[in-house]
Amino acid sequence: MARSKNVIKFRGTSLRDIKDRLHRHGVLTAQEVAARVAPMIESMAHADFDAGRNCYGDVRALGKYGPVTLRRTGRMRASFGFDAVGSTIRSRLLANYAKYMIGRFKILPIGDRTAIPVKWRRAIDDVFHAVVFERDRGAA
Repeated sequence: MARSKNVIKFRGTSLRDIKDRLHRHGVLTAQEVAARVAPMIESMAHADFDAGRNCYGDVRALGKYGPVTLRRTGRMRASFGFDAVGSTIRSRLLANYAKYMIGRFKILPIGDRTAIPVKWRRAIDDVFHAVVFERDRGAA
């Protein structure tokens, strides 16, 4: 079976590895992928947060009275998200204690070399392949 020339596999699992691979295909491709991926990742992160899971799908840590909900005021959920700034996807943390809570409960992957969740990586792959396919079809 012949492989399509548009199929590109991401070997690295960190955000930095994906960013490096995107930049090899040009800035405009990377900007378009970032603009499409940011809202998708934000909705996945919010869905996991609402379900009481961390970004990797594991149940959140147990507190004194069961799993920690982090929903006392709703400020924590509203405080994090993702924005596309050029070809980079940046996390948005508004609450002053959000960095501590996100690191402690693994709500988001922290650091450049931390492995991103598999479902996020698949979403990025799908969007990347769609953008590259659209650009190749438009150039032909």
